[in-house]
Amino acid sequence: MTIVTHAFSTGTIKSSEVNTNFTDLTEALDNITTTNLHESAGIVSSQLTDRYALSPWSITVLPSHYSQTLNDTGATAMWTCHTADVELFRTTTRVQSSKKAYIAFIEVYCLEKLTDTTDPQITIKLDDIIIGGGVRVLDEDQLNDTNGFHYLYNSNPIANPLIPVDNNQTLKILLSGNGNNPKIRGLTVTFWIKEELAS
Repeated sequence: MTIVTHAFSTGTIKSSEVNTNFTDLTEALDNITTTNLHESAGIVSSQLTDRYALSPWSITVLPSHYSQTLNDTGATAMWTCHTADVELFRTTTRVQSSKKAYIAFIEVYCLEKLTDTTDPQITIKLDDIIIGGGVRVLDEDQLNDTNGFHYLYNSNPIANPLIPVDNNQTLKILLSGNGNNPKIRGLTVTFWIKEELAS
């Protein structure tokens, strides 16, 4: 840390010298860097102004590849949707004790879909809560529409995430043909997780 200008031992102390020392201290406090912090300072993430990190968690829900074991349409293997919801993915969440985490927004990417009167639709649940308030119809894909991305988010998703996440909740992804049997391949879901930093 900065040494103050005046050191007092004996003699008369002048107010101007005291004021100068206070100025020295103020400047030192205003310019604290990481080198000034001891490793045992005990600063925790809740004391930081910006204590959250944003990271992607990408899941391949339906692959895109050639296979004789898949229902084949033309030269490219496609998956046929069931008329009703089918759960394709399930996992549990892990959040450190006393820390906060959120799903900030969700990105769904569809490489190709073939409509059968209706388009495929995806439902994403945290436990039994449907994230985003309802299903997301996959009405566009990359190969046919040059835009395979679909999004679930609130306005200003970083400050206003979709939903908070606790430890050991169940995250589920369901796909439906909405009463018909559209086909689909290359389906990826990316969760953008806003999570409090570990101390």
